Amino acid sequence: MDIKKEIRKLAKIPETDYPFLSLYLNTKWEDEKQRGRVRLFVKNELKEAQKSIKEEEKIRKSLQNDSEKVQRYIEGLLHRAYDERFKGIAIFACSGIRAFIIYRSSIPFENQFTISSKPSLRQLVQISDENKSAIAVMVDTDRAKIFEMSLGEIHLESQIESYVPGRHEQGGWSQMRFQRHIREHMHQHHKGVAEQLIKLFDEERWENIVLIGQEHILASFRALLPERVRDKIKGDFPAKFEEESSNLAEKVIEYLHGEYFKEEHTIVEEVIETALARGAAAVGLRDTIEAINRGQVHRLILDSDLKRQGWQCIKCLALGDITPLSCPFCNSAIETVDLAEEMIRSVINRDGEVDMIKHHPELNKYEGVGAMLRFK
Repeated sequence: MDIKKEIRKLAKIPETDYPFLSLYLNTKWEDEKQRGRVRLFVKNELKEAQKSIKEEEKIRKSLQNDSEKVQRYIEGLLHRAYDERFKGIAIFACSGIRAFIIYRSSIPFENQFTISSKPSLRQLVQISDENKSAIAVMVDTDRAKIFEMSLGEIHLESQIESYVPGRHEQGGWSQMRFQRHIREHMHQHHKGVAEQLIKLFDEERWENIVLIGQEHILASFRALLPERVRDKIKGDFPAKFEEESSNLAEKVIEYLHGEYFKEEHTIVEEVIETALARGAAAVGLRDTIEAINRGQVHRLILDSDLKRQGWQCIKCLALGDITPLSCPFCNSAIETVDLAEEMIRSVINRDGEVDMIKHHPELNKYEGVGAMLRFK
């Protein structure tokens, strides 16, 4: 599963007249009390949501249908009817448009319930940003494993085995010929693995590749990859081929986390320096929102704790922080919105990227918001 594609699908769901439920849960349960608290949280939130809906019958019926579906799923979860490996669940439901979408994550979410006219994306974006989709390739002399990972979980594992002849006991010329024969078999094996990786990369354009294996084997393997694939390799580390896949997944996650925080620091510095030099970047809430409204933003940098309300035009979808009487662009009516949520949605819908940054002191000097721009 490419979680970025899934987020883009959610972002493109048009605003609906029906209530759209977004439910995030931490399902890393250690005892029955925690399960009970989740049951109570969901029950109370759904009850309050039903109280808040005063509209016509079809609106109430849509919410009632969603409430029943969500409660059935949660009860199944609490009674271990589903795979318990996952530590986070996100549910998006709107019966009025026949939507009921579930994402499972090996990374916990914070418990959150939102009822709106469209799905709430913020937590899903943050988790996917911190735990980026990746391909991990484990290469040995005659074996290989390829793991496709998303939200910290292995979603697909494939194994490749090739015949490589064993050791030859004779010496001299015969031994040298045989060693060349072995090297040729190994080369063909690595070439086959490289071709499989290239195919996967070209199909999905993965942003993160991690190699696992002995240094001298990986050096030969890298040489078989085209530059477009090598550019996405974040690094490598050694491991035994027989190691459990779950342990390897944890090591890949840990490795990518380290790379993520290095990149995070670099991108914040780059955004601020470019903006101050009057280049293709913006910092601060107002300048960044203006760039979003103009479709300039290539990469939004957002403090993960940003909480600001603002406005959005119901017609042209322009955003702003200081609420006017009507939209200054098209004079249509406006509504109050969560600015961070709508900034994220707007950038994603224009094929931009979003980086959620945790407590970066330099970014916080500029209200926790910045962006790299496509053009100035």
